[in-house]
Amino acid sequence: GGMSGFDEGRVTWSDQGLADDTRSFGVSEFQDFIRQFQVGDEFPYRDQLKKNTNMHEYRLEVNLDDLMTFNPKLNDALREKPAELMPIFERAARDVYASMLVGRREDGETPPDVQVILTSTCNPVGMRDLAAKDYSKLVHIQGIVISASKPRVKATMITLQCKSCKKLVSVLVKPGLHGCSFPRACEGTPGADLQQKCPLDPFQVLSDRSKYVDLQTLKIQELPEQVPTGEMPRHMTVTLDRHLVGRVVPGAVISAAGIFTILNQKPRQASASSVRLPYLRALGIMEVSG
Repeated sequence: GGMSGFDEGRVTWSDQGLADDTRSFGVSEFQDFIRQFQVGDEFPYRDQLKKNTNMHEYRLEVNLDDLMTFNPKLNDALREKPAELMPIFERAARDVYASMLVGRREDGETPPDVQVILTSTCNPVGMRDLAAKDYSKLVHIQGIVISASKPRVKATMITLQCKSCKKLVSVLVKPGLHGCSFPRACEGTPGADLQQKCPLDPFQVLSDRSKYVDLQTLKIQELPEQVPTGEMPRHMTVTLDRHLVGRVVPGAVISAAGIFTILNQKPRQASASSVRLPYLRALGIMEVSG
């Protein structure tokens, strides 16, 4: 399914912030990096993108040390605001891929999304050293995988249709463990009179016009050498999506780059306060050999 759902309904973030157009910021800088980063006579990212997409592997693995060399400001911005800039990086990768295809593609065919996967040689922080200052930043951690969930499918964009007036609305779903809430009321057809107001909760999901990705959850534990004497080892939840799913199995020692995220879980009892679950939304994982 292409992006067709975006044309008909308005697009909103599920927590009611509107999906704005500030995302064009940085696309050209990321494109320049993919096209122009050079080692000797080679252009590793341009070549990797061509090679991967030729095999229908829509991903680009980027070493952040290279981005640092090429454009330190962009690298700093990505570390500060990964949730904002990763979609821009991925859009840039898709645009570079689309420009390689010119003349080889059916008219109007949308190129598939390209996942950008991050690696880095920087030193990981200990799980117990992550603090409030790290929320929403790009962090690197290491640990041993103690469990891995079965992969499941998660919506990234849901197209809803009002059963009453047939209007379409697109809802973007935040990545990671966040769910989304549907609007309860349909604003109806503009200009319709009040007698034709749609009932409450009129929306049904059009799954064939929604977008989904694979999602997997890992639990990782501190390595023995990271645990202070006499303490219990800490655990952390890590989410993987798309091409990262299925890459590692329990027992593996991994280093993961990702966004330090907090999920506010609604309590089961009304009286209880909400639980804050910290987790890492991985943007890259590597198995570390013993």
